Parts: sequence; structure tokens; C-alpha cells
Amino acid sequence: GDNFIESISQSKIALNLSQGHNAKYYSSDRVAQLVGNGILTFINVNTGLNDFFTNKEVVFYKTINDLSNKINYYLH
Repeated sequence: GDNFIESISQSKIALNLSQGHNAKYYSSDRVAQLVGNGILTFINVNTGLNDFFTNKEVVFYKTINDLSNKINYYLH
């Protein structure tokens, strides 16, 4: 717990990935911790979470190349 909070407090961006689940709207509860702490969070559009979040709240990506381009864009 404390190590995780310390790590995200030092992070500019985060990638929300969930292992083993490929169901619409599925995400680990980590997404709430990342977004709730104001970290720019990248989420795959295939999760369907764009039904709940806007492009002003998180960054959605479609492919690895799209993700890479968006990470580079936001870090610069």
C-alpha cells in the first residue's frame, strides 16, 4: 500500500492494464487510484471505459503505436 502510493506520487503518467480479463468495462481498481490522484492515465479504448471517462480525463489509445505516439506527445 504505502510503496504504491509513494510510487504513484512520483509519476507523471500511468498505463492502466488489466491481466487476464478481456471483458467490456473491466478494469482493475487501480484506475480509480491513478485517475483519482491526478496522474495522466492511458487506457486502451477496447475496454469501453470511454463510456465513463472523457478525453479530458484520460488518454485512450487503440494500438501500441498509437500509445507510443501519445506518450511521446504528452511527455514533450
